[in-house]
Amino acid sequence: MRRARVFAAVALAAIVGFAAACGSRTMQTSAGDVARPDSATVLIVDNQALLDMTIYLLEGGSVRRRLGTASGLKKTRIPIASTIVGNGRELQFVADPVASRGNSVSQRIFVRRGDEVMLTIMR
Repeated sequence: MRRARVFAAVALAAIVGFAAACGSRTMQTSAGDVARPDSATVLIVDNQALLDMTIYLLEGGSVRRRLGTASGLKKTRIPIASTIVGNGRELQFVADPVASRGNSVSQRIFVRRGDEVMLTIMR
């Protein structure tokens, strides 16, 4: 009977370890979707402000494409579709506070597929 308990504990530890290893290959996004980090370009938003921010991609200097929401005082990972990035292009982002006025526009940055781009929002 004792051997069965030890085997069950070892088997359970192996299953938990395997599940953790499988789970580490994906990430949950701000939209609740699951994406593979090795296939997606990711925008990491370090929101140091108290307010939540809606993050947009600014296209052509005037058209906004909503990417997601970054909670206040947190870091959020937002995937950027490979159809947007293509083989590489300049991107510009807008952080628009939820339920408040005034937005911030980033500088243009050249982004390639698979890159991680960091956007810091100051208080």
